[in-house]
Order: sequence, then C-alpha cells, then structure tokens
Amino acid sequence: MGHLARFQKSHKLTRPIKLLDVSGGKPDLLRELCSSASKHSLSVEMTVLAESETVAELLTDVESDFASIDRVPDTLDVYLEKASTGDFDCVHTALCMTQLREVPMLTRLGKLERLSSPLFVWTDLPRGASRKQYRDMMNRVDLGFCAYKKPLRSPVFTIAGERKPFATIMRSEPGAVR
Repeated sequence: MGHLARFQKSHKLTRPIKLLDVSGGKPDLLRELCSSASKHSLSVEMTVLAESETVAELLTDVESDFASIDRVPDTLDVYLEKASTGDFDCVHTALCMTQLREVPMLTRLGKLERLSSPLFVWTDLPRGASRKQYRDMMNRVDLGFCAYKKPLRSPVFTIAGERKPFATIMRSEPGAVR
C-alpha cells in the first residue's frame, strides 16, 4: 500500500485508486489489503478476478465488510478481452505465479503488464529461481521498471514498481547539430 500512497500523493489524485487483484481471491490477503488501505487513508476501488465458484463464495464475507470490492467471475484470459490498457492504476498479484513453469508464467505476466498502467506489484514465494532470473523475466515482458525485494528471513519476495511516463521530446533549434 506504500506504493499506492506515494502514487496518489505524487499524482495528486482526488479519485479512488483503481486496483486489479489477480491473486486468486484469497480472502485473508484481500482483508489485509483493505485494512492496509484504511490505515494509509487510501480510497481504493478494488476489482478481484474470481476464477472459480469456490473463490467467489469465499469472497462474499470480505465484500460485506468493504464496499469497494467488485468481484468479476472471469479468468484472466476472458477479462483481457473486455478490459483495455490503462483501466487500472495498479495490478496486484500474489501467491499464484511461481507454481507455473517459465513459459506460462511469462505469458501471464505479459497479460498483466497489458492491464497495468503505471503500477505493478507481485508478491510470491521464491521457488528455486534467483533474483537475477526474476529480473530477466520482468525485462522480457516489459516490466523492467520493477524492483525485486526480499527482506531477510522473509518467506516472500516482492517485485514492484511504477512506470514513469516518457519525457517530452524537445525539437532542436534550427541549425543545431544533430
């Protein structure tokens, strides 16, 4: 939530931050996200992809506590056809990627990159891959602006970052050397 708080402050947003959660709808994780948002005084509109009926049922008790959660009963592939690039300020995924092999993981990361506009956050358990391997994967799917962090003795790593807009290109003065 620190990334979202800094993003909201730096961009002077008055509207709620739009967050897409593609974490498989883990209720405990969503409760933690919502309580962290309230601690940071963030107004967050959360869209959660519930890829199965079981997940959808688990989310009903979380939804009753937080009005800002919108549950979408679609898979990522189906949702990608409906959504457009830049619909969300942040795409968040947690604890659902490292069990995939490299090619399916890269495919999924590429799809998530298309939905994220400026912010991307991935939290997961490291399963045999090194920091360099994760950095290489992020670069291959155009998420090279993200940084890898794994605190000492922590069971999870976080890859997060904000895509900076391109600087304006200035035309050179007439007669300037190119």
